[in-house]
Amino acid sequence: MVGAPPGVIVVGAGLAGLAAAVELAGEGLPVTVLEARPHAGGATYSAADGRLDLPVDNGQHVVLRCCSYYLDFLRRIGARDAVWMQRSLDVPVLDEVGREARLRAAPLPAPLHLVPSLLAYRHCSRPARLRILRAAAAIQRLGETERLQADAVTFAQWLHDRGQQDEEVARFWELILLPTCNAYAGEVSAALALNVLRMGFFEDRRAADIGAPVLGLSEAHVDPAVAWLRARRAQVRLRARVATVEPGEGGALVRLADGETLVGLAVLAVPHDRLAGLLPPAWAQERWLAPALGLPTAPIVNVTLRFDRPVTETDFLACLDPETQWVFNTGRLRDDPVLDGRVLTVSLSAARDALELPERALVERTVAALRRVLLSAREARLVTWRVRKEPHATFVGRPGCEHARPGPVTPAPGVYLAGAWTATGWPATMESAVRSGVAAARQLLRDLRVQGAPMRERERGGGRRGTRPQARRE
Repeated sequence: MVGAPPGVIVVGAGLAGLAAAVELAGEGLPVTVLEARPHAGGATYSAADGRLDLPVDNGQHVVLRCCSYYLDFLRRIGARDAVWMQRSLDVPVLDEVGREARLRAAPLPAPLHLVPSLLAYRHCSRPARLRILRAAAAIQRLGETERLQADAVTFAQWLHDRGQQDEEVARFWELILLPTCNAYAGEVSAALALNVLRMGFFEDRRAADIGAPVLGLSEAHVDPAVAWLRARRAQVRLRARVATVEPGEGGALVRLADGETLVGLAVLAVPHDRLAGLLPPAWAQERWLAPALGLPTAPIVNVTLRFDRPVTETDFLACLDPETQWVFNTGRLRDDPVLDGRVLTVSLSAARDALELPERALVERTVAALRRVLLSAREARLVTWRVRKEPHATFVGRPGCEHARPGPVTPAPGVYLAGAWTATGWPATMESAVRSGVAAARQLLRDLRVQGAPMRERERGGGRRGTRPQARRE
């Protein structure tokens, strides 16, 4: 078959859209990415902050070693060194008055690698620790059919049905659940929570090793992805707001707010709460899509604080105090010896109360909470601060979500869906976004090959590595 390869329009330059575009451009297709905002990155970007003397992300993001699609995406665009990774899981956990326990992986095969630290986990009573171990064993044995059946109930209900009590739900399970699912155990689908726990903690000893960007998110993966695409003749157009998408025969007609019209295959990589506004009204009522469009959202609030002296020597720590949750040593994560221990980011998930507080009141509350749990912070003076509130940061994977989330295929040939909210099996994370973009691109490519469409010569190899700061641990 002779002719030019078909063009693809990717609507949205968040991680899902960028991942789809990289996959498609690497296969030789002409790609145009349209982004309404003046910057790419979607829910993962950063901006310089003169008061803090470093780039501030729109929210603290971390990576687990099991986030294989995201890490492969970084390798492909030459940015793998922008993320460091623990050699082995090790998390300090502080209670409400600063007493420490640790969750760490022992040199044992999964799931035995967690048994020593769970047996020594001082924040739960001895009977509660044994109950946690029994529930962990049940999760490790869980079959996929049984997991999917658990989509009908909350994770709290699933735990209680297996003998878990409120003590261990609040003081252990939600320690993991809140930052990964952005929801409490009484809100989230048991199927979604169980998938996170199984993949991250009970199948591979190294799966839950924690990593984080050593750069602002824009420099870590957004700018390298855009540069990679443009080097392969893909267009990435910013301030290009899409008004409507009209599915047609073998593709879509994409109308921009300024009146311009593009026609081609389409990957719609936008948040679920924006998608209905782009599509024909009838689509939003269809059974395959309507339940996903109705998924609620939850906020994430990040408070970045700069003190006049170091107040911690750790990379990050988890807190049982609900006003701190997870604390990141941003100065150390950015390899800045001056700011190491002085600039901290407090990340609050499902933070509906923090969302409603005025910024100064929130900062005062956060500093007071830090001084309760960190002895070294009690004499430190707050120099400056920055608050980032994301009211609709992620979807909430409530019961029924695993059956509600659509895959990449739509009823319209040539139109595909991507986004962390689609059917990846993951909560709304960077990994889920990349997985969705890759799935949409690969489905599009399969469909083209079935049709015998012409293709340019695909990219060979993974591309030249960029010059990146070296990861401190691997």
